[in-house]
Amino acid sequence: AYYGEEKAKRMRSEIKKLLSLQTNESLKGIYEKLKDHPLIQWKWHIKKAVGLPQPAGPEQWPEGPIPEAPIN
Repeated sequence: AYYGEEKAKRMRSEIKKLLSLQTNESLKGIYEKLKDHPLIQWKWHIKKAVGLPQPAGPEQWPEGPIPEAPIN
């Protein structure tokens, strides 16, 4: 549905704002906060963005029970 030019202009502006926040520096901050969280697996492209070593082969989900995660 089209909501008019004014709303479309506002949406474009908000999209630009969101895209501008998605930088390697912002990813590094997120990584630093959550790097030791037992339920988070970092995909190769995030590892690359924050300067971590790349996996040698295909990434695999861990087997076995999922550890309890602290709820903050």
